[in-house]
Amino acid sequence: MGIRVRAALLAVVCAVTTVVVAPPAARPARAAVAPEDGPAAIYRQALLLNTPFMESTWDAAAGTYRIPDFYFGGVLGNAVLLTFGGYDERVAMVSAATLRDHTVRTIRTAAAQSRWVTSSGTWGGRVYWDSTFESYFVAAARLLWSDLDVTTRTRVDTIVRASASNIVSVGSADVDGWSTNGLAGGYAGDSKIEEMGMRSMPLAVALAWLPGDTQAAQWREWSTRWLSNMGGLPVADRANPTVLNGRAVSAWNTAHNTWDTFLVENHGSWSPIYQQSAGGYPGRNAVHYLLADRPLPEELRQVTNSDELWDTMGRLATDSGVAQSFTVADRHHLYGRTLLPITARAMLTGDRYAARAEQMLADRLVPYVQYAPAGRLTKFSGEPKYEPEARAEIAMAYLLHVWRDRLSGDVTPVSEAEYFTRFAGSVDHGAGPGLVAHQTPRALAAAVTKPGFVKFAYMPQHDDWLFNVAGRSAALLPSVDTQVSARNAHAYTRLRDGVDASATAVRTPTGVAGFTTLPDGSMVYATSGVAAGEGRLNLYNLSMPGVPGLDGNRTFTWAGGSADLTGADGGGVHDVRFAATSARYVRMSGVTAATQYGFSAWEMAVHSGTGGNLAVGRPTSASSADPRFPPAAATDGNATTRWAVAIDQRSAPGWLTVDLGTVRSVDRVVLNWETAYASRYRVEVSADGLAWQTAATVSDRVAAAGDWLNVDGRAGFVVRGGINPITVASTGVVLSDGPASGSAGIVVEGFPAQSPAETAQRAAAPSPRDLPAGLAASLAGGHLSIFNLGASGADGAYFTVPQPTAETVLYQGVQQVATGDTTRYMVTIAAADARVTPARFAATGPSGAALRPGTGIYVRGSGTVDVTAPADAGVEVRLRSLVTGEAVTVTAGAGQTVRADFAGPRTPASDLARGRPTFPTSPLPPGMTDPDHAVDDDPATSWTPGAAGRRMVVDLRSVRAIGGVSPTWSSAVAPATRIETSTDGLTFQPYVTGTTVSARYVAVTATTWQSGDGLTSLVVTA
Repeated sequence: MGIRVRAALLAVVCAVTTVVVAPPAARPARAAVAPEDGPAAIYRQALLLNTPFMESTWDAAAGTYRIPDFYFGGVLGNAVLLTFGGYDERVAMVSAATLRDHTVRTIRTAAAQSRWVTSSGTWGGRVYWDSTFESYFVAAARLLWSDLDVTTRTRVDTIVRASASNIVSVGSADVDGWSTNGLAGGYAGDSKIEEMGMRSMPLAVALAWLPGDTQAAQWREWSTRWLSNMGGLPVADRANPTVLNGRAVSAWNTAHNTWDTFLVENHGSWSPIYQQSAGGYPGRNAVHYLLADRPLPEELRQVTNSDELWDTMGRLATDSGVAQSFTVADRHHLYGRTLLPITARAMLTGDRYAARAEQMLADRLVPYVQYAPAGRLTKFSGEPKYEPEARAEIAMAYLLHVWRDRLSGDVTPVSEAEYFTRFAGSVDHGAGPGLVAHQTPRALAAAVTKPGFVKFAYMPQHDDWLFNVAGRSAALLPSVDTQVSARNAHAYTRLRDGVDASATAVRTPTGVAGFTTLPDGSMVYATSGVAAGEGRLNLYNLSMPGVPGLDGNRTFTWAGGSADLTGADGGGVHDVRFAATSARYVRMSGVTAATQYGFSAWEMAVHSGTGGNLAVGRPTSASSADPRFPPAAATDGNATTRWAVAIDQRSAPGWLTVDLGTVRSVDRVVLNWETAYASRYRVEVSADGLAWQTAATVSDRVAAAGDWLNVDGRAGFVVRGGINPITVASTGVVLSDGPASGSAGIVVEGFPAQSPAETAQRAAAPSPRDLPAGLAASLAGGHLSIFNLGASGADGAYFTVPQPTAETVLYQGVQQVATGDTTRYMVTIAAADARVTPARFAATGPSGAALRPGTGIYVRGSGTVDVTAPADAGVEVRLRSLVTGEAVTVTAGAGQTVRADFAGPRTPASDLARGRPTFPTSPLPPGMTDPDHAVDDDPATSWTPGAAGRRMVVDLRSVRAIGGVSPTWSSAVAPATRIETSTDGLTFQPYVTGTTVSARYVAVTATTWQSGDGLTSLVVTA
């Protein structure tokens, strides 16, 4: 906003607030109708538990909760507790009368200090944080309207009107350092979904409370524009005729705010807390309409592309109901801050899957709040203002539940099993986002190649509190800073490939590593030996009663041994003793950090015998330091100050050195660690600060003998090949703990929850062998994972596949029956690549006998198998489909090849359109059914346009040579159609039957249509 415009607005505002007028005519907040349901009761309990912290921010001298860091915004939580009953002074630790007094006095003070009220104000008058807290503040004021004096009420309405007028006056221009890129948005690394959503908030507040204002029509127009464009994807929105506020989505939307896989990036990477904006802003806005007892605008319930954005989050979801933050360093496990968007999605749209996600998060909320620091709603990361924000948003979630009668009523969650089954599937989000994600009913896995976050993440049982795979926490690859020079990724889908799976291989300066994920929730990691300490998995090991697995202990079991290792909720005090030695300089040299936050210590003390602390007040230096936590804070004798490494050095080794001033005899170092402690470090000494000797080595690692490891019964791992040992610690495991050379050629198989006996059984099972140099393979998950870890491609190479059961398992491709219960499988695979080859059939000879050696079998796909008999004998082969159970018996004479055909869907699909994304996306107009039905290979479903002139578009995911487009309609007389193609999804050209064109998008328009016409199939061929 320009300085002149803001000055003019402030001048008007200040003039208005110098006069006391009669109470505004706007109605007070309505009373609740629906009784408190289960989630609402949890949210009330969380607010009560948080109230002592809220009271700790009371500034008695100023007569208000603290204005800095927006702590006053928590008054919405107070107002909810005071308004809806069930207030428990024993839990809140403050009387209702005192809480009401503090709340009303804060509202009065904050209203007077708003920059919209006075030019000397201390908050407000700006977008984003200020306008967000204006929304919370106004909601609190309206709930306690009858407790407010006339002047305060007038000031509240002044804030509402001025803030909305400001949004309209700036239009789409930059304001207060925040940009939406006009109406164009942004998607690569810096989506404007949040910036657009935040501009809707002041408008919604004004429309709810000041609907008769002369600017109301402008407020509504801009509110619709910002909300509709939040999730903007032009290729989808151009095809969407749904009308919102009198105008089609195709006319409203111009922004490009999401990748074409409906993934939102902010601050340079995929960030679920920003993708949740699709629910967060409608949720905040809806609360005001409910409070004011006014109808919700349709755009709050029908945010463009919101179904698809939420589907993406479901495919990345954990058992806490929130999506995993694989590429966000400081915004995970902020439960209080991530609740409202999920609640809004469930309550505004009736989404039963979102209701399950909300229930999973609600079930964790009270244990989380009770964990140290007790009463806080945001922990482990973040900024001070997140706490009052979380209090306000939990209060809003409560309101959405107690007013559910005006929303979607009682939304019954699906079961947890239904939830994860619904979102099962594999998606390659592309090299830009650097994310291949695979959700299964039993695990979540992701291959991340985004610079600074490179990892192969594995979350058995979707467990949010087992392995730490968030942000800059390493997973399997030992460092998130691994440089990726080449990426080969494959996402397999059941509809196109017959199996949900993924395969990713990365080339690094030191070698190749690969990762496959399988439909049963298992995974495989293979490496040529790219770095020391591969197979690293960091563990959460906290005591958080009420959260499965967090009992403060992890049990590790291996061949012939086990260990119960107790975790530390913080690093605690390490008293390190060693033989007396002479030194002037003493150094803690950190090798491995226990958490992704690097190293941080409250105090480092140095002693000689029973003497005092020689380090107090002495000069102290460090490898790096966060400016807020300098090295000297660790030797100042104050246990409440600390040193911490610089934020950008958290994943690197670090050191802290104290200069004792002169050479002294030392024999003991006491380190008081903060939560970010060292799990492995050395105490080193020096006389001159140049030559160092190790006085003591500290490690919490235990060697686990053998080739398998079971973690707490929650995950099992088998390590095949390599010479490095497995080591375990209370904070994590390393499956190949040694130099890179010791990891060369290893294959790690991971499995979801199983007993140690089951893991041992997996380790004893035979595995592929006789592989050519550079190749690795695994049978984990019942399918064949193949890796080329070398620098050259393999063309027609063979290796041995064990066949230990009565039936021979046949995989996609060419194989030959060999002796000794084996087959020889032929593979062609590029260098630095990985693939999953699905098991298609099981085969036996006559009467269940073994197959004759020398029999060749070519599995062309799910529907076709070629059987070739040996040159010297005929064969009879009984083939059984592993998908449908259909059995076919083939008889081939000596040297003869006979083909067997099977019914059912044919995969891999030759149809370029099958299972591909389609448009328009949500919200669909009345009468139109999901265009996915035209490409789902199911004749019982169809895309129904609902009106003449409507079209659907299929995205083939890359530019392809198209030689044929075949639409099939359900009616005997097909409607007239127009077929077009496009390379960019924006500009289309007519397709002429019989020609070959290059295109990525194919559009079908029903130029005529009558009820009953449905497009049952759209087939696109090369």
